[in-house]
Amino acid sequence: MRKFLLLGIASVAMLLLAGCGDDGESSEEASDADLVVLGEDIRFDEEVYDLPAGPATLEFRNVGGIPHNLVFEDGAVAPVAGSVDVTQAPGESITYQLELEPGSFPFFCSVPGHREAGMEAVLNVSN
Repeated sequence: MRKFLLLGIASVAMLLLAGCGDDGESSEEASDADLVVLGEDIRFDEEVYDLPAGPATLEFRNVGGIPHNLVFEDGAVAPVAGSVDVTQAPGESITYQLELEPGSFPFFCSVPGHREAGMEAVLNVSN
């Protein structure tokens, strides 16, 4: 009797765990973009991103709980002439078509206090 009870409990536990599995949706959904940057709560999902020079599609997704944006440091060859500065509400995304020149391009979230809290990263573009 005890074996059947333990077997029953184990079976129910396995069914419950199976119900908690991946449902196919995540904050890193499939994208046609060459680069997807996720804005989380006071950080980007990576500190360094890499792409080859040439045409590229950049998608910025705000997967955090507060507004974020993606702003490139000013520079003569910044990927978007200075910034991708449209602030995205939680759950929103925006896609940009870029023509990338080789170089290293720092970017950050310009929402007050976010960069100071460490929400910055670098896009390295290689030949």
